[in-house]
Amino acid sequence: VEVGGTLRVIETDLPAFDAPNLRRVGWMALFRSNPLLLRLDAPEFEEIGAQLHIAGNGSIESVDLRSLRTVALLGIDGAERLEGIFMEGQPTLETVDFSALEEVPGLININQHVGLSELVFPSLETTAGLQVDANRRLTTADFPVLEEVTGDIRIDHIGYEHREDWGDPEHPLAVLLPALEHVGGSVFMDKSTSVT
Repeated sequence: VEVGGTLRVIETDLPAFDAPNLRRVGWMALFRSNPLLLRLDAPEFEEIGAQLHIAGNGSIESVDLRSLRTVALLGIDGAERLEGIFMEGQPTLETVDFSALEEVPGLININQHVGLSELVFPSLETTAGLQVDANRRLTTADFPVLEEVTGDIRIDHIGYEHREDWGDPEHPLAVLLPALEHVGGSVFMDKSTSVT
């Protein structure tokens, strides 16, 4: 199945999004404010023409996009300043599978997922920016083949119960970037973060 334009799953009562035959979305894939959604399963989904937006799904536990190779941001001026992947505000999210993702010409923002303990992008080679923010139980962020971030890397207040509480972290974060050769912008990592 191919969707030529935008796939919108917004403010529904769906308990799950199961799309075993979905292969491509030509523009945006939006999954937002679905309070009963427990899982997003599209294991054969390979390409998004513009953006992937998963946010505010208060019950979601898992995202399986294991075959997604690229989020292209095609035809968007200033793509390097836009989110290619935006995931935010899903406190029950525990697992995310982006096993095949190789390239995101825009930013990757993964923020405010209290239940997420591990984040692995095993095939990601390049992105315009990386922000991992307020995922307080996250202990590992692994990017084993990431070679280039053309913009900024920001890993902010991982392991803290409140942003203003800068005491010892409950869950220190190991960021694994063994192949990283180039960062075109700034790098910010808080004191609970170790980098290898």
